[in-house]
Amino acid sequence: MTTMKKTYMAMFAGIALYALVFLSGRLAQSEIVYEEFYDRGGVTVADIKELTRRSADIIVGKPLESQSIARKGAVKPEEAHIIHQIQVQATLKGGIESGAVITLKTSGGIYIDSADNVVNRHLLNARPLREGKSYFIFMKKDKGGIDGIYIPALGIQSIFEIEADTQTVIPCEMEKDAPVVRKYLNAPFKAFWEEILYAVSTETRAR
Repeated sequence: MTTMKKTYMAMFAGIALYALVFLSGRLAQSEIVYEEFYDRGGVTVADIKELTRRSADIIVGKPLESQSIARKGAVKPEEAHIIHQIQVQATLKGGIESGAVITLKTSGGIYIDSADNVVNRHLLNARPLREGKSYFIFMKKDKGGIDGIYIPALGIQSIFEIEADTQTVIPCEMEKDAPVVRKYLNAPFKAFWEEILYAVSTETRAR
């Protein structure tokens, strides 16, 4: 196991306590099992233009807090999610006001399996959202869930961390062969921002 993977596992474990209490009174005897999975929303995008087209809203936002949520007694992996409260710093597409706090639901989190284990389900080759960091987030409304909740438009490839010190962009998708990684890893912040605005304006003119 790589050092990076150990670090991310530790970060995911840090949100587990709330979920354990929420899901089960068997905290003392429960064993935590780690489970990895991919999530690209069923489509691998080639570039920002395609990602913009498939997104209803695009923001720059900062996570304020995150909680792992699953229905009580859930045994299906897809019923586990991480809920993030995101403060909107800028809107590049859509009508969300700057300064608003929105709810973003991402795949993964905690659930109880059929063997009564507590399973920490997390994305493979992905950077988790970290409080205090800023991100470009390509989103859409969660049509299958509660009104007012957003989800990444196409899984982890829809989120890009902003590195403030170097003013560059780092895809949260970490699979080295993924198109968004090959094209946008360490891309200059300004160029990335301008590419999104150009894609949005092109889409608007085409309507």
